[in-house]
Amino acid sequence: MLLPRPGHADEPLTLQLNWLPRAQHAGYLMAQAKGHFRAEGLSVILKPGGPAVAPVQVIAAGGADIIIESLPTALAARAAGLPLVNVAQPFAVSGWWLVCRSDSGISGAEPDLRGHTIGVWPNGSEVPLRLWLQSRGISADGGADGVTLLAQDVGIAQLQDKRASCISAMSHDEVIQLAEAGIPDDALVSFRLDGPLLPDGLYVLDHALGDPQMRDRLVRFVRAAMRGWRDVRQNPEAAVDVLQAHGAGMIDEELLSDAQQRRRLDAVLPLLSDEAGRLDDDAFRRAVPASSRSANHAAATGGDAAEAFTHAITDAARN
Repeated sequence: MLLPRPGHADEPLTLQLNWLPRAQHAGYLMAQAKGHFRAEGLSVILKPGGPAVAPVQVIAAGGADIIIESLPTALAARAAGLPLVNVAQPFAVSGWWLVCRSDSGISGAEPDLRGHTIGVWPNGSEVPLRLWLQSRGISADGGADGVTLLAQDVGIAQLQDKRASCISAMSHDEVIQLAEAGIPDDALVSFRLDGPLLPDGLYVLDHALGDPQMRDRLVRFVRAAMRGWRDVRQNPEAAVDVLQAHGAGMIDEELLSDAQQRRRLDAVLPLLSDEAGRLDDDAFRRAVPASSRSANHAAATGGDAAEAFTHAITDAARN
């Protein structure tokens, strides 16, 4: 039986999700459903995200204790003065793709996207895409020699109705939606956003780490969350049930079937890091120079790259 730890009476903690509840959040939903957070003495609120929600703005305004965010977006926020710190990295690989219409004229291993419109989720997600484009010498400020970014809706409609030549697509969401929509393979061209994007990390404000009580809560939260991700790996069928119970995923206002939900979950699992969710130092060092091309390196890392992340929480959570 899972019981709260003595001396911890359901202490509150709020996690801001980086999107609407989806398979990429299965570990947190599972931890909630199986009582792992409560067993650690925590009362955790999982706040849904969406196109109108910017996690960095939520935590800056005091609306969350922890947020899920990508490393490039977090570093850009640090450069702007918000002292975000990565305390865990459950995802080690990005599942982000650009999917383009073949009839737009885009093709080849190194696509020429100049002059095209690309859909990207707003409120911070444009930062990694801008970096990816910049690495290929392409401006994201429009015009014949650049691309125009379009705030992307939920789903794939902007590609289907040709408002955009390309849309952002996650391997565990829109990529599967496109396949389920029956669009022929030869009608699409897909490109993976390679590079050290480090998606879906857990971030807090640095003052939280200076508060012994909050630091202890964070350790317990990460321990319970990673236990939830272990449960997802070990019992994906139960994870599908949890996702369905939370209404995690809709297509045209219809709940996904169990089979559809399982396909999305199966696409998430290969993206996960080791069971401790410990940030890989080398991946972080590769990401910092990439991010510093769009923001001053010293500002983005607080003058010291180590200040932008800590292993203390994940190391303590493993004990």
